[in-house]
Amino acid sequence: MVLTTSELKPTASISGLQVLEDSRERHRKLPCRLPALVHPIHSNHLLIAASTAMGRDAANSSYIQTFDMRSNQQVYRQALTRTNVSVLNVGPQGTQLTTPDITFVQVSHDGSWLASIDEWQQYPDDVKALYPGIEHQSREPKREVCLKFWRWNETTMEWELVSRVNSPHTSTTGEALTVLDLAVHPQGYMFATVASDGMLRIWTPDSKSTRKMNSRGGGTNQVKSWRCSHVIPLEAPNDQPSASLCFSEDGSALAVCWSTVSRCGLVSLIDPETGRIHLSRQGLYTDPAQGCGFIDRYLIIVSDSAFVWDTVSDRVISRIPLRTKKAKNNFQSYLAINPRSRTFATCFSRPPVDHSNPVSKKGKSARNQLCVFSVESSSPIFQSSIDSTPLALLPDTKTGEYIIIDSSASITRMTSGVASVLPDSAFAESTLPLKSGLEDIFGSYRRLPKASSTEKPSEEQETAGAIEKKSLADVFDIAPSFALPSVDTLFKSVVNVFAKG
Repeated sequence: MVLTTSELKPTASISGLQVLEDSRERHRKLPCRLPALVHPIHSNHLLIAASTAMGRDAANSSYIQTFDMRSNQQVYRQALTRTNVSVLNVGPQGTQLTTPDITFVQVSHDGSWLASIDEWQQYPDDVKALYPGIEHQSREPKREVCLKFWRWNETTMEWELVSRVNSPHTSTTGEALTVLDLAVHPQGYMFATVASDGMLRIWTPDSKSTRKMNSRGGGTNQVKSWRCSHVIPLEAPNDQPSASLCFSEDGSALAVCWSTVSRCGLVSLIDPETGRIHLSRQGLYTDPAQGCGFIDRYLIIVSDSAFVWDTVSDRVISRIPLRTKKAKNNFQSYLAINPRSRTFATCFSRPPVDHSNPVSKKGKSARNQLCVFSVESSSPIFQSSIDSTPLALLPDTKTGEYIIIDSSASITRMTSGVASVLPDSAFAESTLPLKSGLEDIFGSYRRLPKASSTEKPSEEQETAGAIEKKSLADVFDIAPSFALPSVDTLFKSVVNVFAKG
């Protein structure tokens, strides 16, 4: 933060990527990935769930942070849940007040709607008097689950809450249930949720219910509320269920991977418009699914292995093992589908055998690896090791790359051989202006040609390029002042211009 020396007023603040320090331990227990995504319109902007106060004790993420990966700074930050933004975050009896935790975040294809799911559990000390004969360890804590729909306001540059659904999934006793996954339609305004009650709910805008909404920037907008259009039963509620959702590329099919302790490997293909189950298959995969996605007609499912299922011919065309026989527990894998490069990537971590010692007997720590596959071959077309533990694996549909967020709050871009041949036009600049950053200091910039890269050109190329120069403006106006070529190259170009007369 930059302060004035006379009045100590803040004039600017620079925030890095905010990742919870203990999110690695939290996401080992949950089969979902860190709530993060790449903006569908501004491909350089990363939306990630951030905490109210950073530190090891801040275990809940209640803010949404938009981070510009090109300028490496925060664009804006907004609270999506109720927060305790004050020093007094301790109750009268010394109880630590916690905020709801954001578990899922999805954005529509045009970036105009955002859906978020947050969850909050009761404080154990406050409710133990209601259950005197039951131990706290054996009692399931009650929770509050909210599904919220936000609309992007171009004037105020923030998300505005339009609809809030309390307890989108409830049990037979009326208690709120944990949402297992959230999916968004790739071409329309539609979201899908699945919970431990074995119900799939599809949420769409209610065209009949339109109301006026006052914006902070002034004016009134006509917005539509959201409602549940279909409730599809998948299976009876069971212990320790897990589920994964994904839409097809055109949005005509919705795939649901459902797994329980007694039944595993169930995949259902549903028509999202009518809510009808067209196809169900059992035993397509083994362990609970940790991610799924479509590439054309092929459905990729990741559990302990990566399965490629041809939905047209109804057969599994390839099975790619990911987990070794030694790593039986605590196996976490991620899946990202990139329709631009027609590839899918898996990122998985293999912990050491001895959990008491962070380093195994061979002196090697847990291995984190990224593999990129194509549908046609079961061998990886690109693979690389990762130093830190991965928290999220995201596709960049504009460039065909893959983005990895690890526990050290670092962003890594991985490009396969297929994605590296994409044109440079895919790296378009973000149209959303920053309020502060390098662009305000140096002015607007453009992408330099390949001849001005870090590789030094040969003397023949420099001479040939200098002959084409006709004036001094052609020599010095090729790039900003901080990105001009070396002094020797500029001097030769100037001499050639005067030599030609």
